[in-house]
Parts: sequence; C-alpha cells; structure tokens
Amino acid sequence: MRVIGYARLSRASREESTSIVRQRELIEKTCELRGMELVQTIVDDNVSATRSRLDRPGLSRVRRMIADGEADAVMVWRLDRLVRSVVDVGVLLDEGLQIISATESLDTISPMGRAMVEILQVFASMEAKTIGLRVSASQEHLRKTGRFPGGVVPYGYRAVPHPGGVGRALEPRSRPQLSAALPTKFSAVRRSTRRALD
Repeated sequence: MRVIGYARLSRASREESTSIVRQRELIEKTCELRGMELVQTIVDDNVSATRSRLDRPGLSRVRRMIADGEADAVMVWRLDRLVRSVVDVGVLLDEGLQIISATESLDTISPMGRAMVEILQVFASMEAKTIGLRVSASQEHLRKTGRFPGGVVPYGYRAVPHPGGVGRALEPRSRPQLSAALPTKFSAVRRSTRRALD
C-alpha cells in the first residue's frame, strides 16, 4: 500500500512531543514496520485545523494526490492532526480518503476502523471546543481583574506592567503623547497621498 504522510502543527501547540520532526519520524517508522510505501510526507506548519478546517495547503495537496491515484491512503501521527470536526472527517471519508493513524488503532480501510474514526472524531471535536472555551474564560478573567488579555492595543491606550506585578494592563495615553503621535502619522499620510497623485 502506498501512503502519503501528513503532519500538522498549530501555533498554539509547540510541545516537543507534537513537533513536525517527531510526527515525521513516527510516520516513517510505522510505514516501515507495516511494510507500506511512504510516497511523501506533506506538512502544514502553524496551521489550525479548527480555524482553517479543510482549507489547508498541505491537506488540499494530499486530497488531490490521493484522488489522482498517486497514493492509496494518508497516514497521520494522530487523527487530530488531520481534522478536528466530525463534519470534516465525514467529508474526507465520503471523498474516499483512507486514513491511517500511526499511534492509534485506526485504519479506515476496514468498516470497523471507519466506525472507530467517526467515534474518536466526536471526542476530538469536543476537545477543540473545550480549548476554545478555556481561552475565552481566561481572557474574560483577565479583563475582570483589570489585566490586558492580549491582542491589538486599542487606540489611545498603551500596555504597561500591571500594578499587581502579574501580567499587563491598559493605561490611557496622555493628551501630549497622543498629540505628538498625530502630526507624524498625518504627515506620513500626506506624503503617501502626494506620491500617489503625482
């Protein structure tokens, strides 16, 4: 059987155990042990499966290669590297994509394997939603305690160390600080506009 390896790592996950290098090693080792031909390993680095769903450059390439008959299945380190949504795993299975996990007893080539993948995907989806809820709750807690939750600093404010010593807080900029910044910004806009019009 010819397989394409697929590795993915999101920005949020930077642990050594999930690194792209580690995923590649496990996929290669599993192919060798099972007597499968590894055609190629395709990587999506710094890509969230929750946000981008199935719209990922590497995954699109895997799907195209399998549809074109260049390989018979895709092998992943774990199923959650491929998809985080029950709907998405259903789409891939309906397309005829065969999925093999290097570290889980999952192989959609058999009916039992396909059923197991569908069951596990429910838990992967739940985990992704739980992570989102935890992040939202953490940001809300930071706001309630007067701490800056991160992101873009609103106009007219600046991020400063929190007086309590932990984290950052927002502090309004004084009028002179704002006034000093405005002429510089407006003069840059004026220069750009003049260049564009000339």
